[in-house]
Amino acid sequence: MTLTPAAPAAIFRTTPQELALSGSWTARGIGQLVTEFDALSAPSGTSWVIDASGIEAFDTAGAWVVQKLLHRLRDDSANVELRQLRPEFARLLDVLGREVAPRPLRARRLPPAPHPGSPAWAAARLPPSNKVAPCSPSSANARSPLAAGWPARR
Repeated sequence: MTLTPAAPAAIFRTTPQELALSGSWTARGIGQLVTEFDALSAPSGTSWVIDASGIEAFDTAGAWVVQKLLHRLRDDSANVELRQLRPEFARLLDVLGREVAPRPLRARRLPPAPHPGSPAWAAARLPPSNKVAPCSPSSANARSPLAAGWPARR
């Protein structure tokens, strides 16, 4: 029994708003798609139909690329419909789609405000200064690590 290798992944524009996907949409088969993706333009507000009946093999890498294609067209267009994808390929695409779906941004929690009278509170209340005072060994203050007897970094 001899296995024939699947054709590399390909995208064909069958009509101005219809694409046909064919070949092996796997890590080995998707290498040539970069130039085809770059040449693909989607006029805004248009509806797209993607025919996936020609896909012979499909893995996570291929599902990732199809997800990117769908997101790109949906960002630029009004509607995108994926047709005739094999059920086993559709399950993988659905699982990956749930994992890479854009999630809502969460508000970042700010740290608590410093307590009045603390050094952080006092530092926050100082006016900003654009000038840096020159420092010499004789002007080192008592809070300096060097004045406290700490060894200098080498």
